[in-house]
Amino acid sequence: FGYSDLAVSRFNRETGRKGIPEPTDPQWCQWRRDQVTALVRRVYEGVKETKPWVKVTSAVVSSQPCPQEFKDSHPYNMLLQDWERWLREGIIDAVVPMNYKSETDPQAAKLFRDWIEGMVRWRYGRHVYNGILVNGSHNLIVQIAASQKRGTDGVVGFAFNRSDSRGQLADSLKDTVFAKWAPVPDMP
Repeated sequence: FGYSDLAVSRFNRETGRKGIPEPTDPQWCQWRRDQVTALVRRVYEGVKETKPWVKVTSAVVSSQPCPQEFKDSHPYNMLLQDWERWLREGIIDAVVPMNYKSETDPQAAKLFRDWIEGMVRWRYGRHVYNGILVNGSHNLIVQIAASQKRGTDGVVGFAFNRSDSRGQLADSLKDTVFAKWAPVPDMP
């Protein structure tokens, strides 16, 4: 991801270039993105070779507006995280986009739903679990319901154990969005 001497020298050797590339240089960005993807692939293949029953997942970024095309996204362009490709190529079993946005801000609530649409659109038969920040029962219940309605494979609550009222929060969830048992979806 960074500008280590080793990364720059490998990039220059592999591309025939010289010097230090600019941060927004498209070839440099793609090369670094490909290095991250190669690492994800090696981890996935290594886990599957050793313990094929283990599911490989990753918490991924879902920041800024969610575009129609993943290649126009902030995670792809600024963080070099091509998690849409990882799902498409089947080198990850599931992703948890960290979709930490508040319902109290209408713009953030829209971004939250736009990212749900994107994660469902880009799942390619793999699983996507919407990562939700646990910051009050109303926010959490509304966002879980939105995730269920739009077809994510589940949700992951971030910082649930940091909540002082987690017992009460768990009861609220059992009485509302988790009132009925939901089987774990089949995973390819």
